[in-house]
This record gives sequence, structure tokens and C-alpha cells, in this order.
Amino acid sequence: MGEGRNILMVEDDENDRTFFSIAIRKTGAASIQTVEDGQEAIDYLEAKGVYSNRSKYPLPDIIVLDLRMPRVNGFEFLAWRSTTQFSSLPVIVLEGSGDRQKQQSARDMGAVLAFSKPCGLEKLFELAKEIVAFDQSRMLRR
Repeated sequence: MGEGRNILMVEDDENDRTFFSIAIRKTGAASIQTVEDGQEAIDYLEAKGVYSNRSKYPLPDIIVLDLRMPRVNGFEFLAWRSTTQFSSLPVIVLEGSGDRQKQQSARDMGAVLAFSKPCGLEKLFELAKEIVAFDQSRMLRR
């Protein structure tokens, strides 16, 4: 599972985007696109503006979402997503504060998984491998 996966990372921190992109590419099993906030993610999914070319900006198989961002934050994005044709698109939250209550709130709003952002490249790479291998159908059988 995971071969040829398209991942969309929604993250305002440039370092987090860079390191996560490197980790995903290192798995060799997925491609990744990144946007800086929830509004850009909405534009990406709706193929608006610079994201109108689906061959260059394919629909993702998985969204990796930060919660604290400018313009449209992660919770606002999850609320928007729940009312659209993208409501079944799996969202995995990577949250920076380690706040388990925020992580639970994100799951309550439709995120399939929520994690604290890992410290260190090795832990980030392990998490990237888990995300690429994510199988939502296994989650549904639990």
C-alpha cells in the first residue's frame, strides 16, 4: 500500500514543509505537494488559480494538516472539508503543541489520525513511512 500515493501537506512552517517533504520522498513510495495554509489547500482541492492544472497538481490521496496556520486554520479547513465532495479524503493531523485535546477535536471533526509533530529526522522519517502506508480500510475494520 502506498505506491504512487499523492500527499498534500498543509503547513505554514517552511522548515516543517521542507523536512517532511524530504522524509516522504525518501520513502520512494509517494509524491508530495505542499501549501502554506488552509485557504491554499481549499484552492488546491477546488483546482482554482495556480492549482487549475490537475496533471501538475493532482488530487491527493491523503492530506497532512497542521492546525495552527494563518488565514484558514486546520479546524476551519476540517469544517469546510466536511461539507464538500472531499469529505471522505483522509486527513492526518500533525499538531505542534502536543495538545491531546486539540488532537481529539481534530479527530472529532473528521481527521482519521492526529499526532504530535515528531522531534528529530529519524522519527519524522518513521512517521512519513506510516503515512505513506496508511490504509483507511484497515481503520474502518477496527
